[in-house]
Amino acid sequence: MKHIIFLDGDGTLWYPAKTKRGDVTHWIYLDPETKDNYLSHMELCPHVYETVAGLYAYGFTLVLISMSPKPQAEAREEHRQKLEHFNLFPFFEEWYWYAAPDKDPEGKARIMKTVLEEHNLSVTNATMIGDSIKYDYQPAVDMGMESYLIESDMAPDADNAKRDTSQLNTISEVHDLITKWDLRIPLTDSEHSLTSDG
Repeated sequence: MKHIIFLDGDGTLWYPAKTKRGDVTHWIYLDPETKDNYLSHMELCPHVYETVAGLYAYGFTLVLISMSPKPQAEAREEHRQKLEHFNLFPFFEEWYWYAAPDKDPEGKARIMKTVLEEHNLSVTNATMIGDSIKYDYQPAVDMGMESYLIESDMAPDADNAKRDTSQLNTISEVHDLITKWDLRIPLTDSEHSLTSDG
């Protein structure tokens, strides 16, 4: 059975090389010194390439969902450029954008529902991975979907008191967790609540 993994972009797959997760990521699209060539000021988050490549090789369908305030055609092209810039394009079946959260608060949930309907899949055949409680983790949980939250204290809605047992320190932890889950290998409590020091 096909299993879709939805992945957030900014703060999950890539971030500004200068601040990494030490500040909100969207400054790079607004700063006069970086907004016109932001790709040259960005880098992949640790372990992203090998994790994404591994999940793809394992047979998961990878879908990017990321926010953009720009018109649809322009936003879609920018997301494609990011995937190509970081050599991730071959691993992703599709990529979607949604408007700025204040204009489209249900953006990611709406897209995930549409993608699952198009593939004739239920939420039990999907997983969401992102760094935001409000815009990544919670919409998926509210749908009944498995969701993992990448640790990021500087995310716009960061509130460690709300972060629960599905927090991961890096995206590299996702591969082992999801492949075990997909193979019906029960996870121990400690595995499901990874908060390693690494």
